[in-house]
This record gives sequence, structure tokens and C-alpha cells, in this order.
Amino acid sequence: MSKIIKGVVMVLSILYILSPIDLLPGPFDDTLVLLLNVATQKFLRSPI
Repeated sequence: MSKIIKGVVMVLSILYILSPIDLLPGPFDDTLVLLLNVATQKFLRSPI
């Protein structure tokens, strides 16, 4: 199940970074999405 969630998060992150819609000007929102993706990957990897 976590592999499916990890894949969905990865795809959504890539789609957001490549999309022309931005919440913040410049590369700030792209960096934020990348950091959230890394945090999600670490959270899914750690046992609860």
C-alpha cells in the first residue's frame, strides 16, 4: 500500500512542478513541493 501512495505522491509532485500554475512566484513553490515530497518519502519509509 505504501508503494502506491509513494508513487501517487511522486507523480503529483512532478505534475505540479511541470505545470504552469504556481502558488508562489519563482522557484520557491517548486522547492517547497520537492521538500514535501522528500518528507513524505521518509515518513512512508519509517515504521509507525
